[in-house]
Amino acid sequence: MKPTFKIILALGISIATTTVFADDASTNQPQQSVTPQDFTWSAAVAGLKEVRLGEFAEQNSTNAAVKKFAKHMVRDHSAANKKLTKIAQAEGLNLPDTNSFYVTVTPPDNEKQATLLMAPQTPEARLLAEQLAAQRLESLSGAEFDQAYADCMVKDHVAAVELFENGSASLTDKDLKKFVDKTLPTLRDHYQMAQDLQNKLGGTQSVSTNYPATTPGM
Repeated sequence: MKPTFKIILALGISIATTTVFADDASTNQPQQSVTPQDFTWSAAVAGLKEVRLGEFAEQNSTNAAVKKFAKHMVRDHSAANKKLTKIAQAEGLNLPDTNSFYVTVTPPDNEKQATLLMAPQTPEARLLAEQLAAQRLESLSGAEFDQAYADCMVKDHVAAVELFENGSASLTDKDLKKFVDKTLPTLRDHYQMAQDLQNKLGGTQSVSTNYPATTPGM
């Protein structure tokens, strides 16, 4: 069932934590404690977004490199989403609806003003922010979409790696911790792949994180 969203909240930012996209991002940021519920919700939102945008890119891009990358994102994030859902259901943790990125949502009134004056705080606000970001990306086409998609993937994976690093450092739940530590190397690989795609398309928003080369662990 597709949900109806009635959210009158400020537009949030990406994922659960605030990420500064500077030359020394994520790995040089102080790690923050995250609760099982906050981590699960934020990781699920990120994963659902990556699958939806990957599907959209596969179907609408004509760039072979973009389509190949998108197929990889759909495969890996779909697998991770299934694992996270199983853990969340077993432990009674709330998850966003699986249709969240297949419905049309409306920005709150005075979106720009709300964004500037209010920080993201509720799970619903963070979800809405990501839904709106995905919708804006899906409104593009051709080379403009390809470049924006690559830029988005770099930023999203910087934020995802930061979230999972925080989870690895602070989560004590055995199953969640195992999921985090197994998934984190793959997210770092995704970041490198996204940067490669961005550079291939002539992007200018690369983010240096000093992530080591890894082998996918999903």
